[in-house]
Amino acid sequence: MDNWVKKMGYPVVSVVEKEGGILVRQDRFLETGPADPKDNEVLWSIPLNLLTISEDGSPDIDSSVLLTERERFIPLDTNRAFKLNAGTTGSRHWIRYERAQNG
Repeated sequence: MDNWVKKMGYPVVSVVEKEGGILVRQDRFLETGPADPKDNEVLWSIPLNLLTISEDGSPDIDSSVLLTERERFIPLDTNRAFKLNAGTTGSRHWIRYERAQNG
């Protein structure tokens, strides 16, 4: 919790679709823009609140998914809709979705 109140900036969570799931990564964002690599050492504990859609079309939010490291692979079916930060209640981080690179 200390990093949320004692460190300058906010985390930006990048999401890239990969085979078999998504790769999420957190980086520090400052008032001046993305942090230089030397200033990007802060890691936050970020609740991801992952929303997925089941085969029968019902939504499911997994509130137990926590990003505490720089990068994390989360297995899921990317052919179905998903969203991080579902509900966005009290959110202090941004989510940036990126298209998967071919090749």
